[in-house]
Amino acid sequence: MEAVYRGNIQRLVIAILPGMAKSMISSVMFPAWVWTKSPGFRILGFSYSEHLSLRDSRKMKQLIESDRYTSWYPHVKLESDQRSAGMYSNTEKGFRMATSVGGTVTGARGDLLILDDPISVGQADSEAEREKALRFMTETLPTRVNNEDSRIMIIAQRIHEMDPSGWVMSQYKNWDLDIFYATSSNIQVKYITSSNLSGTTASLPIRTRTTLEDQAFEYLSTYGKNIRVR
Repeated sequence: MEAVYRGNIQRLVIAILPGMAKSMISSVMFPAWVWTKSPGFRILGFSYSEHLSLRDSRKMKQLIESDRYTSWYPHVKLESDQRSAGMYSNTEKGFRMATSVGGTVTGARGDLLILDDPISVGQADSEAEREKALRFMTETLPTRVNNEDSRIMIIAQRIHEMDPSGWVMSQYKNWDLDIFYATSSNIQVKYITSSNLSGTTASLPIRTRTTLEDQAFEYLSTYGKNIRVR
């Protein structure tokens, strides 16, 4: 994610396991950190559900207004009249806007676009819903960037072979891909780029799972432990 902020990666998809605090990290902490470096960044947050987008935008706002954040980063200040969780701006002209896939973004353009779960588990078996998410990802998001240096980041769990992460895996064009997938003893992270299709892999240790988590892990085998790496 830091590479995304710095512009080393401009199009990133992170395919991640459930239960890894992805929304808290990518949609709350990461954009709040970005403002500590570049408070003028305009940030657009999307999800399949506007409720989830608003939830994470609200959490970011609460974080920015917290005593610890304001004491550490006094240069990040919200405008005095910012009461909405769906749209707020800071004194450096940066703003955060929350909406949904298919929601209203007319007139808004961002330096950083974050799409957190473009499709739900319940929608995954619907070809129409998958196509809707892909059209939003490939046709709408690129028109919402502020300029050629803007970044787009998509983070989601794998829920179908041709979900947005699967679509990127099938063609790789212009996207970098971080894949998190589980084995019986660790979590593997594979980073793939259009110039390195074989990718580089690292392992992360995992804590001992409970019986309930073991059952959930076996359920995920339907999707190759949440993702199939080819």
